[in-house]
Amino acid sequence: MKNLITTLFLLFLIACSQQDTDETMITNEEMENSELPLTEEVNIENTLAEEENHKLEFVLDRETVTLNTENIPILKEFLSVISDHQQALADMSLENLDTEGLYLLSFNCNETTCSYLLLDRNEPNRTYLLDDLVLIKEIIPSPERNHLIFLYKQYDAEYFTLFNVEDWKVLHPQPELTDIKEIIEATWQDDETIDITYHINDNQEAHQQTISLFAENTIENEDK
Repeated sequence: MKNLITTLFLLFLIACSQQDTDETMITNEEMENSELPLTEEVNIENTLAEEENHKLEFVLDRETVTLNTENIPILKEFLSVISDHQQALADMSLENLDTEGLYLLSFNCNETTCSYLLLDRNEPNRTYLLDDLVLIKEIIPSPERNHLIFLYKQYDAEYFTLFNVEDWKVLHPQPELTDIKEIIEATWQDDETIDITYHINDNQEAHQQTISLFAENTIENEDK
């Protein structure tokens, strides 16, 4: 399945370069009745008619969000090759990231991992495949909400990525941290500086790395 998602990602890049449409991939409607039951769980309503219309509807807290899969190539391709459509739809979830116009779609899920697609309502049809067959532990926005830290778990290791919302790309500050057993905490000092506290093995000795997004080297590296 990981090879499937990698292949879909390449198709997605090609489709994005060819796509020229004014249709919107995301539409949302605020709930008119504020007394409707609210839940932290995401409910998905996918009828046969909605599938035939290439649209998926998610009911979130105080809003209903509709995704037009015709304008999300990687999701369209995924649904076209998956054998069990109903299970694939049931396993999907959508999260409002509380950062203006950004949503996180989880799909291709199994018991412990999913693939994750970042969706931007502000820019028509802009998406980003963050990773596949992983678990996102936490998403931490910067104070100005123009950067995001994603904390991942994959098998018996953990890692993080830094995402620039304005430029719509993953950043690669140096040095890269490798062989992380567990990320204890990630915090923003300001919009350009991050503290990462982590374990590199099972002896529970904590290490801390302070990273500047716009510097070639870290500002500080110390053990706690």
